Amino acid sequence: PFYRAAAAVKEHYDRRLYVDLSGVPTELRGFDVIDARPGSELSQPAPLFRAIVERCRRGEANLVLFETMETMIERWGADVAARFFAHCCPQLLELGAIAYWSAPSGALYPGLRRTIEEVTQCVLPALTPAPVLANGRLVLRRGGGPTDRRHNDRRLAQPRSI
Repeated sequence: PFYRAAAAVKEHYDRRLYVDLSGVPTELRGFDVIDARPGSELSQPAPLFRAIVERCRRGEANLVLFETMETMIERWGADVAARFFAHCCPQLLELGAIAYWSAPSGALYPGLRRTIEEVTQCVLPALTPAPVLANGRLVLRRGGGPTDRRHNDRRLAQPRSI
């Protein structure tokens, strides 16, 4: 649901990319697909990283949606997935791209979670079973209760420099 909401905003991006790691069909439309499925030329982290960076250099404003990190972990292991993220995420920021990564629970992969928290500007925890849209904007709620800034994690409101 969150990816669909992010993908619905088309006018802000010159290029919209989806990194396909498994070949599972997606409901997203209007995206250039980066084929990183098993057996493809981009199935390994280094070639995939180079392809993503190259495509993001072509546009001024890029949106990059990654298939879930669970798929990366299954294929490359948690350590390699964390290293890929640690290299790719800051590079995309430097290129002016907006990237969305769906990560597993920090309890399952504490090392990956630490890497994500150290590298990213903003972490949006899944606070409800599905995102809520109000006037085209994502509303985060904790525990299904009413939206209230006092309940949001302060790290969400204060991005930090990398």
